[in-house]
Order: sequence, then C-alpha cells, then structure tokens
Amino acid sequence: MADPPTGAPEPLATTIKRRGTVIDASGNLAPTTTVRTRRQTRVESEQTEAAPEPVELTNTGPSAGRVTTREIWQIIVHLQRTIEEQTTLIHATRSELREVKDKQNELQTQNEKLQEEILALRSQVDGLNTPSPTRSWAAVAAATDNPQPRETRRQTDKDKNCIRINTQRSVTEALGAEKNGDAFGRYLPTPAANTHIRTALLKTPSTQDAQVAGIGTTKTGYVIR
Repeated sequence: MADPPTGAPEPLATTIKRRGTVIDASGNLAPTTTVRTRRQTRVESEQTEAAPEPVELTNTGPSAGRVTTREIWQIIVHLQRTIEEQTTLIHATRSELREVKDKQNELQTQNEKLQEEILALRSQVDGLNTPSPTRSWAAVAAATDNPQPRETRRQTDKDKNCIRINTQRSVTEALGAEKNGDAFGRYLPTPAANTHIRTALLKTPSTQDAQVAGIGTTKTGYVIR
C-alpha cells in the first residue's frame, strides 16, 4: 500500500451556483474550525458588552474581609438619617433656648419694676415711722399758729383768762390698768392735776412766767385760771 500524503487534508472544492454564475469558494473559505472559533469569540464579546456583569447588592455569604456596595450604601443612608435627626434636634434646642432667654429678660424686667415699687413703699413706710417731736399740752396751748376754736356763746372777761384742756376719757383706757401710774388724765384728784399742770407750764419756756390762779375740772378735762 502507498503511504497517505503528509499534511492537512485539502478542502473539497465547493461550487456555488447562483443565477447561472458559478463561483468557486474553495480558495476563499477558511477551515471550518477556524470560522467557528472566530464566530464564537465575536458572539461572546458582543454578549459581554451588551450585558455587563451585575453589581452584587446583597451579602449572601462571608465577604472574606471585603466591604460590599450594599454595606457602603447602608452606611451612607444611616449617616444621612443621623445628620437629619441631629439637625432637627439642634433647631429645636435653639428655639427652646431663645424662648428661655426671652422669659429671663421678661422676668428681669418684672424684677426691676418690683424692686422700684418696694423702694417706693419702703420710703413711704420710713416716712410714716419717723417719730414726730413730742410736745406737751402746754406747748401746744402756747403756740401762736394754732387758731382758737370758735365759741357760740359770748365770752366774758373771766373766760378770756382761762385755758381749757381736753384729756383722755380715763387713764385706764388710755394706758391700761397696769401702766396708768401717775399719768395725766381725766378725773384726777385736784392736787395731782395741779401738780401735773404746773410742772408742764414750768418746762415750757413760753409759759414759765404764767401765773396760775387755780385749776378746776370739767366734763372733758380741766380749766386753768
């Protein structure tokens, strides 16, 4: 037997008849295996470009130390919510602080007004509590600025030389039973009333030279002649 020829087998001659024209495609066609390989490569390339690989959004298993896109997105959303909550809280706190400051200013104004009123009342009370100088009845009777009371009846020469003194209704009512002592009052015995009246006249400079003819009692006090 003869040995087969070495090398790849020659392709069979292919004759294509199209509308009366004969085309020999034996020399234009590549081997079948080569055409199939290029076509598969082109199809795979087109599929790769048309349908990109989807991004992994779920953590289906251990990531072996790598952070996924889903985890990063969750962190971003959480931070945004935290920032919004903190911003709302800051605005609310500012509003409350503003209200508290306004109330403090109002209370301070009211406090200042109250202090002014208290000072005014204290001045009035101090003026009322200031003790007036004590004057005896003799000094009051000798004062020239006190007008004499009008009398309906006609005064006689005897009445012109008399001084009438009105006293308390009783010493016990005026000072109390435990404090009456020798106080000057109504219905005292004549010697005691005489002593009180003469002592008072001598203590007042304007009545030291007055001469007392006698002392009598009336319904409201005493009369000095």
